[in-house]
Amino acid sequence: MIKLTGGSRVARGSLRLRSSSGSSWGRLLALTFIVWLAFAAYSLAMMVVAPSQLQPSNVVEVVDPRGLATQIAERGVTILYFKQELCPGCAKVEPALMRLASERRDVRLVVAHIDRMLERDPRATLEMLGDFKVLGTPTIIVYVDGREAGRHVSTFGLGDQYKPLKEFVEAAIEGKALPQDSGGVYTQLRLPHERAFEPGYIVASSLTALGLGLVAALSPCSLPMVLAYSLSSRGSVKPAMMLWKAISLGSAALLGGSILVLVYLASSITPVNMYKLLISVSASLLIAWGILTVVEMKHTLVTIPWLTRMLPLLGLQCSLPFLIAMISMLEAAPHIMLLGSIAFTVGYITPYLAASTSLDLARSIESLMRSKILLVAQGVALIAAGAYILYNVKTLI
Repeated sequence: MIKLTGGSRVARGSLRLRSSSGSSWGRLLALTFIVWLAFAAYSLAMMVVAPSQLQPSNVVEVVDPRGLATQIAERGVTILYFKQELCPGCAKVEPALMRLASERRDVRLVVAHIDRMLERDPRATLEMLGDFKVLGTPTIIVYVDGREAGRHVSTFGLGDQYKPLKEFVEAAIEGKALPQDSGGVYTQLRLPHERAFEPGYIVASSLTALGLGLVAALSPCSLPMVLAYSLSSRGSVKPAMMLWKAISLGSAALLGGSILVLVYLASSITPVNMYKLLISVSASLLIAWGILTVVEMKHTLVTIPWLTRMLPLLGLQCSLPFLIAMISMLEAAPHIMLLGSIAFTVGYITPYLAASTSLDLARSIESLMRSKILLVAQGVALIAAGAYILYNVKTLI
């Protein structure tokens, strides 16, 4: 009798667990749909009421990758600015660039729209990214009399962008800013066969990709995701569990990053922008996840644990030029593509692992595990990360 009773209790407990998981899914999906509908309505309103902006006459916007090189003046100063539509760093530094162009009419600002270039000619865009060694956005290159005099990738810190941007441009014009070479990850779309198998070149490419992964994780695109991941991830500080977390996170980033690139490229030939749709739905899911965490005061990820792996993927947006270039090297130099992709992934996930492991140590204290403050912090971080992404998506078209 006792055994039968115990068995029935286990069965009832399993039934309750499955029921709880199902109800969590239902609430999460319903709230995600509501948040996404609100964003879709907002995006439509933005397209209707968005004012037309006047820009200085010395600003040239380029959407044809084959004509970009001809826009660099042989005499005078040209600033070449590579941007993406969903790049938070671009949104931060672009107003400063426009202000500089309006104040320095002797400077020619050439804006290269990577998204529009891919829509027009994907193959030529990949070649152009290789020629100009664009590894991420925003990338700002200063040319003096047709020669590169300075290069800067990402934003100019977290504060005001205009002053450090102006100092960088002036230093480049005066010859005091050394060009930041990419280190040889790729110089053309197709690498020379003899150079592709040089040990020094292979090592330099891998080390550069590793460093770029670290920079990408600490960029404005990814930092909100690092915070949200560290607060939402729950694990153990045992070496075996930490190794498993690193492998699973790295595999998700490597595979997910490749899928993200393919969706991004496919959006240039599909009637619906699948990339924006995917990113906006994912961001809406984060907001819904955060709201449920705060309202219900429980870890929603207990029943949906794989959600945490989505966070690092959403921080890869500004690294898409690098990922696209690496994939395009498959035919010419598959070994460099493979090593570079792995090295980039290792560098990219390192801050995520470091932050989450630190909090896992803190969570080992029982009093902290019971604290509602941690749950509120987790929910707020998720809501902020999702809202941050939606703010940069702006519209679905």
